[in-house]
Amino acid sequence: TTVSNIFDGSREIDMNKQPTTFGTHQTEKNHAPIRFTLNRRLFVSTLLGSSAITLSSFMPRVEAAFADTLAPEAMKLFKRAQTEEKLGNIDEARQLYSRVTRLAPDFAYGWSNRGNTEVVRGNLEAALKDYNQALDLLSSSSRSDVWLIYLNRGSIYLVQRKAEMALEDFNKAQSLIKGEDAVLLTNRAQAMEQLGDWQGSAKAYGRAVTLQPGEVKPFWLRLGLVLIQDGRKQDALAVLNRVMAKFPGELEARAAVVAATMEGNNDFKGAKQVWNGRPSSTTPEAIALIVDRKYLEETVYWPQKP
Repeated sequence: TTVSNIFDGSREIDMNKQPTTFGTHQTEKNHAPIRFTLNRRLFVSTLLGSSAITLSSFMPRVEAAFADTLAPEAMKLFKRAQTEEKLGNIDEARQLYSRVTRLAPDFAYGWSNRGNTEVVRGNLEAALKDYNQALDLLSSSSRSDVWLIYLNRGSIYLVQRKAEMALEDFNKAQSLIKGEDAVLLTNRAQAMEQLGDWQGSAKAYGRAVTLQPGEVKPFWLRLGLVLIQDGRKQDALAVLNRVMAKFPGELEARAAVVAATMEGNNDFKGAKQVWNGRPSSTTPEAIALIVDRKYLEETVYWPQKP
């Protein structure tokens, strides 16, 4: 089976081709089993085995090439903060970045890096304030790494389900780089998915696939579900079968294939029940989640057909 027109139609993806390399994934207790982070410089892992967007411990560390222009004390604190952040000492890093912002309030990366620590601590509103401050200071900057701050801020908006604001930031980030970035593409796809733009979402996911067409990654699961929404049932099954083949032990991938098959028979209600009823693990805690309406509706939501 060949899945075509996932993007502009300039290429086709042979879904029968076996993957040549394997992505990194991990299992977390009490959550959907597949998690995936594409790059250490990005703090939000895009949708992996479920529709949930989860914060990971991998943080962007924008390299401030002009840090040596800071006053010696501020420069010393900034480097210490980066070291503590890298070691996972987030509270200590946050305190040090806060001192940097007081000593050098015009230094944008003091604010953006403190925002990173706020994300890890779960303080998303505080992180947004820091990213806003950093972007205000960098509003006229031509530095090549500014796009990452837009990506990070947009990713928070995505977590908060503020899809229009997220997409605006992702589009701005795209305008600042040459070429394409897989995490940016998959985040843009999720923003469009939240907005019900199934064709646009499928196109963005498809572009991410073309960056590494032989490597099945967990976000392909979301692509398959979006294709269902777009009425492309055979394409959806081809994608989802590849995901199940790559992750045979993940019940979520298998449930998605069953759901897509049921949708192919126009049994959307039954497909939704299959999807929402899959356990993410065999632990009692995990099984309890599948009867938690808030978890099902907000964390593992089934995308609604228009």
